[in-house]
Amino acid sequence: GGIGKGYAIDKMAELLREWSIDAALIHGGYSTALGIGAPKGEQGWPVTLSNPRNLKQTLARLSLQNQALSGSGLQKGRHIIDPRTAQPVEGRCAAWACACDAATADALSTAFMVMSPDEINQYCSRDPNVLAMIVVHEESKKKQKDKILHFGQWKKSDLR
Repeated sequence: GGIGKGYAIDKMAELLREWSIDAALIHGGYSTALGIGAPKGEQGWPVTLSNPRNLKQTLARLSLQNQALSGSGLQKGRHIIDPRTAQPVEGRCAAWACACDAATADALSTAFMVMSPDEINQYCSRDPNVLAMIVVHEESKKKQKDKILHFGQWKKSDLR
């Protein structure tokens, strides 16, 4: 499941390119999308990222052009296991990755659920084509809040 949907989307994109289709948005359900080219007159295919704890809150708006976006942890429940501890991931609600292809975006969004913010920052610093966003859930005795962290070269206009 971690990269299967992205791989299938990449294969569909190959097929569309073979058919000389140079603009399409392939959406693999709730978590993964790949933009091929752009609609006429647009910079890319418009997609939004919403806070999974408050779907009315838009966290970012992107225009995908020859790139993919994938999200992990968007479903309710602790279904992502940290391989270092063999336990469900703690303190994260969601992670997104934007990359050149859908399989990579799928793999990275899952990895970003497990990696520390410093590790994510280092990864994105080494690859300027990758963007990441995570929602960190912080709880204290007095209150609960979500912290939104961005990594990579986001445009200010993309962030809300």
